[in-house]
Amino acid sequence: MTGVEIPGRNSRVEIQATYDRENQPKSKEQSKMAQLATYGIVLVTAASQSEAEKIAETLVSEKLAACVSLMPIQSIYTWQDQVCREAEWQLMIKTELRLFPVLAQKIRELHSYEVPEVIALPILTGSQPYLDWITAQVGAERRREQSAG
Repeated sequence: MTGVEIPGRNSRVEIQATYDRENQPKSKEQSKMAQLATYGIVLVTAASQSEAEKIAETLVSEKLAACVSLMPIQSIYTWQDQVCREAEWQLMIKTELRLFPVLAQKIRELHSYEVPEVIALPILTGSQPYLDWITAQVGAERRREQSAG
């Protein structure tokens, strides 16, 4: 289990890794799955297309995301004891999961919502050239910045 601190919360969220690092993978497929757990899709909703584009452009330019896909959606949710129905924009952010804390903080800085949706889903399998491309976009430069800081 890996612990992740959620800013603004008094609790600690535990995330189960794809495999237990103490018990090394037993097969080639398990080894590949463990490697792929380093990539993820972060989902964020925004109130407008312009807000979604501003968030997307910032994340890509700051090398926190390799790509952000934007889609108009219809959301139904409860807020302050009221059922709400809103047109929103869904951001699908492709990144390395190690960047999630910094990425989530940047989203909170830019977002208009009091409680924005910022959730990460691991990529369990994918095209290796595409995953390599994600790393090339967010990888080396971001690692240098983190080690220099």
